[in-house]
Amino acid sequence: MNIIEPNHSLMLILLSKLTGDEPVDEIYNRTRFAWKTNIDRARSVDYVISHNSNEEIVGIFKPTKWLHADDKEFKSIDRGSYPDRIGFIGEEAPEDIQEMYRDNTTPTRKKGAANPIRYLESMHEKEAEDEDFDIQTVIGNLKNYFTEEIKEGRKVFVKEQNFKVRPGYGPDKFYLDRVQGSYEYSLQNLIHHILWQEHHYESFLNSRQLKDVKKAVDAEPDGIYGTGIDDNLSDSEYKEDEVAQESLDIIYFQVIQHVGSLLKEFDFFDSTDFLDMGYIETDDDSDKDENEDKNEDSENLVNHTYFAGVSVDDEEIDDLVSSAYKFLSAAYANLDQEIDGEHPQFYLVGNKESGKNFLSSPKNLELIKIFKGVEWQDDPEPNEENIKKTFKDNSKLTFFDDGYYMIWFVFQCPEESSEEEQDPGEHWEYLFQNFAADLPDLALAGYNSKFKEIIWQQWSEGQFDEGAISNTDSSDHYSGNNVESEHQINLECFELLD
Repeated sequence: MNIIEPNHSLMLILLSKLTGDEPVDEIYNRTRFAWKTNIDRARSVDYVISHNSNEEIVGIFKPTKWLHADDKEFKSIDRGSYPDRIGFIGEEAPEDIQEMYRDNTTPTRKKGAANPIRYLESMHEKEAEDEDFDIQTVIGNLKNYFTEEIKEGRKVFVKEQNFKVRPGYGPDKFYLDRVQGSYEYSLQNLIHHILWQEHHYESFLNSRQLKDVKKAVDAEPDGIYGTGIDDNLSDSEYKEDEVAQESLDIIYFQVIQHVGSLLKEFDFFDSTDFLDMGYIETDDDSDKDENEDKNEDSENLVNHTYFAGVSVDDEEIDDLVSSAYKFLSAAYANLDQEIDGEHPQFYLVGNKESGKNFLSSPKNLELIKIFKGVEWQDDPEPNEENIKKTFKDNSKLTFFDDGYYMIWFVFQCPEESSEEEQDPGEHWEYLFQNFAADLPDLALAGYNSKFKEIIWQQWSEGQFDEGAISNTDSSDHYSGNNVESEHQINLECFELLD
């Protein structure tokens, strides 16, 4: 069988422990409930395809409504209520869609991948994303060019009190601060000639449009290229020109904005034209943004440090990498709490000495940045090669805790938010519980606002195993000073990220 080539936006869901004899209704219910992913992203998909561990497709469904997994619509499934997960109401995909996909397989999952959900973009969307990537590459190249041009010309600019440059492009005379009025000698004219002479236009214009660019360069060297110069276009060509002009507008705006930010460093820079054209914010705009940010951050939540351990078979690097990849994949999918406006940063814990009593002395520990990001923000996924490089680059450290047969990670998470009506300790009941559900095992130590102290809790196969939450009759054994005396984690370790 061939791997599917998506003509639609698809969500792929791995269903585990299938016998192959499940009826369609059971496959439908298992496919639609309940998953840890962003609901807005889920709503953007056309179809949901469920598959088994051999990548064989077992169900294809069209969602008609996405809901949070604690909605009463899912009560009949009788598999619990999960406010921080989602599910859908839908139906089997039409027969033509079934024929398009069912005799194919889904792409092979990465080794050790913990998250059962993947997204596949349609080939059309992928082409659009590739084009957007090309535009951002062009913008990056232009920004780098002007950064170097302004850096190298600084002394001349100050001496002559103007921003005239002769870079060897087009008419070879431009003023970097000329952005309004005629295009002659303007910054836009310089950008246009760089796009042409450095072949950047070729990355986002087609052959017909490139012919028009050449005509513009030859006939009006002091102007710029824009679409819409030909009235005899077909509907498809008109749409192509609309897309091209949008790309040009983005390029000009972002590059000119960048140049303006660099010119602001010069005392003699007159920013009037940049302000009039919207390339530079006014002070009032900046103050407004700052005030809005302050209002948004009105609830000052304390960030707490957590130590998380996952088991490894032995201390061979491949075993360490495999366990680390599973942990980071689960963290990427579940631990989505921002820290002071930043995406969560995860650290690998290394010990300068042996692996015995691994966390008993904070002075022996080194915290190494290993991954930063969350799935719902479409950050890049954890990468096994990068993980392996992190271990190799820090080979002088010990990572294997031979007391617990674990490797350890550190991250921060804000306390529960009263503004979002979160109860004390709710992170442990939902956020960390869902995180643990994507791992074969997990040990977690950190502050619990319900207990009002640091606790220890373990999970096995996604279920509470041993700890302060699961052993309520002996919770003291797993909390406070006993985390240090009974579980060998020095409480001073929890201050390492403060």
